Amino acid sequence: MTRFVIGTLLAFQLVIPASAQRPASLAPANAKLAQEFSELSSVRELSDGRVLITDRIESKVVVADLTTGRVTAIGRVGDGPLEYRMALPLAAAAGNQSIMLGMPGTRWTLFDGDKIVGTLAPDAPVIKAVPFPYGFDRDGHVLTTISARSPRGSAEDSAFLVRVAVSTGTSDTISRLGSVAAASLPRGEQRPIYTVYDQAVLALDGWVAVLRGAPYRVDWRSPDDRWIVGHPISTPVVKMDARERQAFLDRRSDAAKKRGAITDWPTTIPPVTAGWPPMVTMDGRLLVRRTPTADFPTPLYDVVNRQGIRERQILMPQNSRIVGFGAHSVYVVNADDSGIEHLTRHPWP
Repeated sequence: MTRFVIGTLLAFQLVIPASAQRPASLAPANAKLAQEFSELSSVRELSDGRVLITDRIESKVVVADLTTGRVTAIGRVGDGPLEYRMALPLAAAAGNQSIMLGMPGTRWTLFDGDKIVGTLAPDAPVIKAVPFPYGFDRDGHVLTTISARSPRGSAEDSAFLVRVAVSTGTSDTISRLGSVAAASLPRGEQRPIYTVYDQAVLALDGWVAVLRGAPYRVDWRSPDDRWIVGHPISTPVVKMDARERQAFLDRRSDAAKKRGAITDWPTTIPPVTAGWPPMVTMDGRLLVRRTPTADFPTPLYDVVNRQGIRERQILMPQNSRIVGFGAHSVYVVNADDSGIEHLTRHPWP
């Protein structure tokens, strides 16, 4: 099995806290890909500047050169050794190596540059130990969570944060993640309109970022087991008044609207909710997508450094979202009115 090893420089840059700043836009795009996508789910930048792209709906993987516009398909759907079941998101590993994760209990597909070089079978120890991966590091570890049910009668569930060795499947627990008590969340016909729980991601250089949902903050764990506990990040209290309720209803998808009327509402809107996993930038910061509100209905991101300090905020246009990072770039998906998606590249930071 291929061993994944990577070295990453850890850089700190202290700036004026975002509480004293207004949300800013990204720098203008320096490249755009003409290729159309149906649902672009991940972008992985290679060392030569090309990118691997996955499209979930079309179930395809391509390598694209944003300078020349050339797009080439990689592999195909199937059960063969150089094929994949579904085009799921790619996770970065050492150098130009990447892993395309499968559904829980299914094989992983291994990439080296723009080529599929192998697979990990469903009975591999690491796949048995990892239901959902949350990043890989340079020393061959993958991060996952294991459910930890609370005592009977408690409304709160939690999970253990576990680091697993890819080569052997052996694991060690590094933290515990909590969730907001289910009783405090309003329920419509089927589920709460907001789900709040702690989330985590493993960076290539071995740092672990833990996004705490209540109170909202970011903790970091270094490769030598030091914890940096972030202070709560200051956010305005947004009351769920008539304006916010209408804004929430306007954002609902057609499928969500069919679930029926919402019979209970929270008193306030949580700063962060489940559904948008945090991302680690290549310069070692955490990108956190905020819960939309009437004042900020389009994607709003917090950029948090490794002291747990929010450095700035990024406000995106309607129907745009950040999908990945390169050495000096950030990649953005832009959808038109018909839902067709395109990829643009912007300077970072």
